[in-house]
Amino acid sequence: MAASKECLQMAISQRIALLLLQEPYVGAKAHVTCNRRVIQKPTSNRDKPVKSAVIVVDPTYLIIENPEHVSENIVGFIVKIGKFEVGIINVYLEKDGNIEEDTKKITRIVQDMATENVILTGDFNARSLWWGSRAEDKRGLLLSEMIAELDMNVLNQGSESTFYQYRGGKLYSSIVDVTCCTSAILHKMERWRVDPNFVTLSDHRAIQFQMKVKTDKQSVALRNSTRLFNTAKANWSLFRNDLKEKLEKENVTENKIKTIDTPEELDDIVDSYVKQVKLACQKSIPTISKNVYKTCTPWWNTQLEAERCKG
Repeated sequence: MAASKECLQMAISQRIALLLLQEPYVGAKAHVTCNRRVIQKPTSNRDKPVKSAVIVVDPTYLIIENPEHVSENIVGFIVKIGKFEVGIINVYLEKDGNIEEDTKKITRIVQDMATENVILTGDFNARSLWWGSRAEDKRGLLLSEMIAELDMNVLNQGSESTFYQYRGGKLYSSIVDVTCCTSAILHKMERWRVDPNFVTLSDHRAIQFQMKVKTDKQSVALRNSTRLFNTAKANWSLFRNDLKEKLEKENVTENKIKTIDTPEELDDIVDSYVKQVKLACQKSIPTISKNVYKTCTPWWNTQLEAERCKG
């Protein structure tokens, strides 16, 4: 599903927590740009752009990323909601790609996550009767075997196509977008549906589903901003001194940066720098509290939403 400002706006207005994107619009930058947190492989390679990305619409969720589980086509991460955690894997598998290698990568990520709660979703470019296709191809067979081996259940319901495209005046449709989850959380999954009214700017229709999780009030508190710290009350002197000490201790220095010669080393030092900044903030800047999650821009209202749907 392609990302757009209108797509994000709809997600905010509908209180959608995560946007799981496949083949998003990336432009010349080769990756998704957004004013929300985006989970994706850092790249500027236009020959191998990001084809799987996740936008964290609701900033109140604790997201745990593992760089080894994030590539141009597969994004795996952990979401913690109170004491509950769930692994989410969002994929875009090339229809001419090696499905056997892809299923091995997905299986390895599921095993690495070390949790019985896993959701797997995306555009697999595979057909199977299991998720409503009229026939099964080799890719669908291999994918369904992997799903069974991982003790997963397909959430797709009905036979409504998820892909529509006109070619030479003829309509082509198929079901290649699949959602499944492990048996441990099957009872928590609700309202899987194809939503033709949700803006995607692609030939694929949006799929929505919900997961019911009981949490304490603190874990579901909502904010109207991605800001965590009240910078107006910051102790900047303490921040500068503490950050300097932390960076030196972790060897995040100018001399170290000058010796970097691989993308992996650059990613590592950037991650370390961001971590130390967050720790310094926690020590010297009070956090923002009692915020309400912003559901809509000030000018957006139900009348505008109705008019948009008419168009």
